[in-house]
Formats: sequence, structure tokens, C-alpha cells
Amino acid sequence: MRRHDVIRDMRASLLRRRGAIRQSLDLARSQLCNKRDRDVGDSVDFALDAECHEVSSQLAEVESTELAQIDVALQRMATGDYGVCGDCGRNIPLARLRALPYATLCVKCQRDHDTGGSRNYSSTSFAEPGDNDLLLNGNGAGLS
Repeated sequence: MRRHDVIRDMRASLLRRRGAIRQSLDLARSQLCNKRDRDVGDSVDFALDAECHEVSSQLAEVESTELAQIDVALQRMATGDYGVCGDCGRNIPLARLRALPYATLCVKCQRDHDTGGSRNYSSTSFAEPGDNDLLLNGNGAGLS
């Protein structure tokens, strides 16, 4: 399978995931509204409702962050920048994109970013696994 085909398949997967997240967020919002409308019984009920609200809010925050990352990935696909490292400009290996479809940095640049390392690509040549985008699928056949 060629890189272009893999990216096309990732786009479909990202669109499905975006729809699922939106559905989940809508459901969470409606459940929160329903809980606000009902009378709270005693202090135990109130504490349980407050805890449930906190957990739901945290999950909604995580899903909202993922939704924003998916939107950025879809925008990068539309502009032709998807799969290209935002720092060094090299192709992000397909294995990384399969694991994290909204990655905007290659493994090396992400590692440098996470550790606060410097980025001096002009004098350094390094290869990441998958730079040539030849990967093995589950049957041992190469993907290009």
C-alpha cells in the first residue's frame, strides 16, 4: 500500500473518530443538563453527582483535546502538509502516523521537543525507522 493510500485511509478513520467524539460530547452534555434539572436527595447523592460531574468534565476535556488534534490533522491533509514533520520537514514514518494519526512531529523532533533539546538539522543526518516508509504488515509483506 502506498503512502497516499494509507493517508487516505487515515482520513476516513479520523472522520469516524471525530464523529464518535462529537456524539460522546453531545451525550455527556445532555446528561449533565438532565442531572442539573433533577432534585438532589441527600448529601451522599450530592457528593456522588459532584464526583460524576468531575469525571465527566475531565473526560470531555480529553475528548475535546483529541477532537482539536483531529481537526488539525484533517486540515493538514487538506493542505497537503499531513505526514510531514512540522520541525524538520521530513516525512513522519507511517508507523508513527498509524499509532498517533494526528502527530505533527517525527519521533526525533517530538523527543527533542519533549526534552527541550536543540534542533540542529543542518549538520546532523539521522534516520528514523520507517523513513523510507517501507513497513511490514501483519503478513510480513512490505508496504511502500
